[in-house]
Amino acid sequence: VSDELIRHVSYREGARIEAWLDTDEQAYQQFLLAAGQVEVEIDAAKVNSVDGWRDIKIGIFAKREPGEKVTPDQWAKRNLPMPTARMAFAHIEEAVDFGKRCRDWADCLGVIDTSTVSVLPAGAEWIWNLAKESFPHAFEVLDVFHAIEHFGSAAKGVYAEGSAEAK
Repeated sequence: VSDELIRHVSYREGARIEAWLDTDEQAYQQFLLAAGQVEVEIDAAKVNSVDGWRDIKIGIFAKREPGEKVTPDQWAKRNLPMPTARMAFAHIEEAVDFGKRCRDWADCLGVIDTSTVSVLPAGAEWIWNLAKESFPHAFEVLDVFHAIEHFGSAAKGVYAEGSAEAK
């Protein structure tokens, strides 16, 4: 299958899904009725678009029951409860437009009180800014893997890369 065919099918199916989401109230019911606390994950990736390499912004709203508390050394093996519902979306657009998209999704999914929401932004500054603006009272949590990446970068800046101190 050629990449051009995949592109055409993706655009056609994307338009069909968007029309369904705009017209069918049942599209959001599973999320609205699901048990658990709301989590919002935001990240980006590079994609080769018709306009060259661009950022595709990705958002996921999920509901999940809280997991057991663990210590940092247990995080890699932690088994969180599975989400009871998820809604994912992505778009190639600037951060300000993606922020509006996030707020529109929050409205559709009934996420009004952001004080009970956990936002898991990746380490990029634009994501933290979007999280603060779109979910003003939410808990903002940097996941341990991005935190370790930042600590590693700082250690390499302070100590020689590859040194025992940096490790």
